[in-house]
Formats: sequence, C-alpha cells, structure tokens
Amino acid sequence: MAKELFVIAVGGTGMRCLESFVHLCAVGMFDDCEINILTIDTDQSNGNKSRTENLINIYNRIKENHGISKDCFFTAKLNLYAYTPDYAKDGRKTFAELCKISDYKRTQNEELADLFFDSKSHQKLNLTHGYRAQTHLGTFLLYHSLLESIVRVKGTGANCPANDKAIYDYFEKIYESTHGSSKKVFVFGSIFGGTGASAIPIIPKVVDAAGSLTALGTPTEISYGATILSNYFGFKAPSDAQKKDDGIVADSHFFPLNSHAALQFYAKDNTINKKYNALYQLGWPEKTLLKVGSEQKTITGGQDQKNDSHILELFAAFAAHHFFESEQRAEGKTKYLHKEVQDIGNFTFQDLSGSNSNDFKKKMTALFAVGVLLLVTQDGLKSDDNGIKSLIQMLKDHKVLKPNFFVEDEQLKQIHKYFKLFLFDVPLSNANTLLPGWLYQIKNSVGDSKFLFKDEVFIRD
Repeated sequence: MAKELFVIAVGGTGMRCLESFVHLCAVGMFDDCEINILTIDTDQSNGNKSRTENLINIYNRIKENHGISKDCFFTAKLNLYAYTPDYAKDGRKTFAELCKISDYKRTQNEELADLFFDSKSHQKLNLTHGYRAQTHLGTFLLYHSLLESIVRVKGTGANCPANDKAIYDYFEKIYESTHGSSKKVFVFGSIFGGTGASAIPIIPKVVDAAGSLTALGTPTEISYGATILSNYFGFKAPSDAQKKDDGIVADSHFFPLNSHAALQFYAKDNTINKKYNALYQLGWPEKTLLKVGSEQKTITGGQDQKNDSHILELFAAFAAHHFFESEQRAEGKTKYLHKEVQDIGNFTFQDLSGSNSNDFKKKMTALFAVGVLLLVTQDGLKSDDNGIKSLIQMLKDHKVLKPNFFVEDEQLKQIHKYFKLFLFDVPLSNANTLLPGWLYQIKNSVGDSKFLFKDEVFIRD
C-alpha cells in the first residue's frame, strides 16, 4: 500500500527546499508514495514560488496517466495545493486595514495592538511582498489568514475562491487520511526570515483549530517534522532611501541574530515541544555566505526574487526523506537533529543521504547520465524536442529499452523541459552560454569544492 505523506513549504526558502525535494522525487527517492504538497507564500508573484510550482506541474504532466511506481524515475505521485493570503485587495494590504483599527475610537484593543506592533511601521507595512523578517507580525497574521480561509469555505461551499478552497482541501485531506493510522507532516522553512519563520510554530495549531472550527473532526496521530535553516545567504543592505520609501525592509545583517533568537524560542515553546517530533537544524559557515539578488537594490519580493538553489536546501530535502523513513515517537520532547557545515570541503553521496547513499548514488548517476545524453549527445538543447525522440531510439537500438517502449509526444516534451530545469539550458540570445539548472546551481553554491561527481563531469561554457 502506498504511503501518504504531507509536505508544507512556506516562504522563499521553503520553496527552494521544496524544489530540491521534487527533484529527489524525480530521481526516484520516494518509491510507493503519494505526497500532498501545500505551498504558502504571502507573495503571489514570488519568483522562487513560481519556479517550484512550475517544476511540480511539469513533473505531473510527465506522470499523467501513470500511477505510483517504484524502481524508476518520477516514482511518487504529487498533489499540489497552493495558498496565498489575500493581501492584494484594497482594505487588506496592511495590519491596520485587516484589523480595521481606523474604524474605531482609541480603545484598549488599539492600545494592545500598539504594544506589540509599532503603529508607524508594522501596522502600516505593505504585506503584498510578505512579512519582511517581522516574524512576530507574520505569525499573528498568517494564523488568522489560514483559519479565515478555512471558515470562509465552510460558509460559502462551492462558491468560495480557489485560493481558499486549496487550503481547505489540504486540511480536509489530512483529516480524512488520519482515521485509523498515524500521518506525517513535514514543514520546509527558514527561521531567519519572515513567512517561513512565522509559519513553523503555528502549523500544528492551525491543523488542530481547523477541526474545531469545521466539521472535519479530530485527527488521530500526526507526527510533525520541520527544517530550521539558519542564515546561509545574504544580500545588499537596504539604503536609507529605500527604507524611507518601503518602510520596513529585510536586512540580512540581522539574520544571524534572528536565527539565534528563534532557536532560543523553539527550545522553550510549548507548542514546538509538544507537537514537533523532530526538528532538523541546518547551518552554514558565515565566511562563505552566498550573495543573492541585486547589487543595486534590496529585492523585497515579487518575480525578481528568484534566487539560485543552494546545497543546504538539498540537505533540507534529505531531512524530509529521513523524517518520512524514520519511526517517530508518539509523545515526548522534540528531537533536534543537527547538520552544520564547518568548512566547505567535498560533498559526497554519503554526506547527503547517509545510509541511503548507495541507492541515491545509483539513481542520481542514472538520471544525470540520461540528462547529459539528451541535452548534449542528442543535441537536445535546441528548441525542438527531437533530442528526446532520438535518445529513445538510441536506447532501443542498444537494447536498453524494449522495442515496443512508447511515450506520448506531450510527455516527451515535458521530459525535455524537466532536464533543462534539472541540468542546464541555453538562452535564445546566446547559444554559447549555459543557464545553470537546479543541479548546476547547487554545484555553484559550493564553489571549487567537489560535489557528488568529479568536476570534469560538469560541463562548462
């Protein structure tokens, strides 16, 4: 019987961790699994969110009409649910508007809001690009946004917005699936930023509250796990002019302090220690932090926030793999598992996947080889999809594939698209330049260090 797993990716870092997780599904590391994926981001147009959801859609078009499988590529079935808090409409763009503070005379409630959220900055922050590392604000707003959507669906039924329906359907899936068996939920997010850090402490609370506010019932055992990524990248500090124009702008110089404060909170928080079975703490050496974004301006969000993948996100994906493969305790204090890169040396299959290293090495090597054969040997970097057809014919000629092996044209196109995302592509304007895909971006994140394969395996411009 297929295992049913639940993954929640929150914020920009969560999306990139999910991206690595999906590639592990393509490699074949989740045999016999049906995985329900929920993406949560306050920034609807976030570039990393779009890239990851596009990857999942390509994966699913490859899998179309094919069920759960094992011992091959693309084995897991992925079900995608995407949710974005509704902060784009007039009257919902700031804390003050959402709480309708201006509708009332000064009251004790208003004074209480001023105590926790500065009336000149936090309460007037434009939320369309997220919480901008203001975790105390994000936790409050995201919790109520999620429950508001669930209750709204309960009241409107089929006429509810698709965004609300997605979150309701996801939680309904958790409740339906928990009867008679325990379930596992894993959350991807950072602890130094805004949206991801805001979500990790409240996800179990939202699951519990969803049942009491609706007719979903009471779930049986749910095991929770999460990544807690400390700062592993930085970006240009906001100028005084940008801070004046945008109000609050995230500053990566404060990420180490944010990480330290979050870890102290997690160690003492009752919800964390009662609800989370395992937390995977991942760290990166300060002296080799990756620089992302624009050199001219701090990117607060939107389609321009499309940071390259990093090896720490692949470690996070393997943390999820470890959680899903491990037995979890029913009660007791949260188990913390640590992985810290002290010095960037060589990264091996063993470093990433532990006891699964032989399986991962075999499958990753095979997928890598197929991709190189397609994109290089069969000239698959051209705009048409003839490369994949000629590759299949070559494999038939060498009796790697059976003579009657057949894949529909649409699926061939999607496989072609996938390998360009997995390895590399070329821009239309310059056929002599490689655009690094996921695996190449991860290789680039470790600089001159060895990553899985010999350096000469990675094709350069």
